[in-house]
Amino acid sequence: MSLPRFPTDAGIVAPGMAAELTLRFCPDSLADYDDAFVVDTAEARFSVQVQARRPPPSLTLPQELRLGDVLVGNRKGAQFSFSNLGGAGRFRVIPEAMWPDACADAPEDMARVGPFEVWPLYLDMRPGDVVDLNVCFEPQRMGTFQERFVMVCDNCCVRGAAGGSGRGEEAR
Repeated sequence: MSLPRFPTDAGIVAPGMAAELTLRFCPDSLADYDDAFVVDTAEARFSVQVQARRPPPSLTLPQELRLGDVLVGNRKGAQFSFSNLGGAGRFRVIPEAMWPDACADAPEDMARVGPFEVWPLYLDMRPGDVVDLNVCFEPQRMGTFQERFVMVCDNCCVRGAAGGSGRGEEAR
């Protein structure tokens, strides 16, 4: 915040006059910000609320990405298309077990968790963009499998990403 500019050199603002100051906003992230500054006058003290917002992204990605039944030792892949109905955002897909403590060690090209592989892990989405998330399921034993991923947005919000689900089967 700059020093105030007063209408006279004496630094006094009479009733009906105005002082001017410049407020500079230099965020270290794209998160939402709430702040305030206090103005003291001869009669009162008041707070001026300041907010910085951008429209948040809104993704249509379902909570569960079902890959269905797959024979043990085989592989099934699918693409899940989803869109951004909100504001622009960049996302990183991280295995839930790595969030938030080990996210610096998270894979950067393709994530493999249990019998699932997911890619791409970096998404840059503008309003209205549609992208595909690739998921492969390769069970090595019989049973039902579920793994979860989180999508971390550049506005510091974490969206509980879809979890992959599938069932390993043997031929009968």
